Amino acid sequence: MPRGDGRRLIDRLPRFAWTARDKDGVWRLVLCFAIELESLEFTESEECVGYRFVGKGELESLSIAPHIQLLATWL
Repeated sequence: MPRGDGRRLIDRLPRFAWTARDKDGVWRLVLCFAIELESLEFTESEECVGYRFVGKGELESLSIAPHIQLLATWL
């Protein structure tokens, strides 16, 4: 599904979803969709504190929240 912004959505339904509290204690719903990017050159939003691309093996070894480590199960 082309979007016109350099991304193509692969699936209509999220591949992974979870709820968690943010740093202010507000509950958030996180939905992860499979996408293809035309380029890895993009501008971060104000919500972004940083990013990096990791493979499955590296994701499993990072010190991150348990619910995010579950992403490795579908990579």
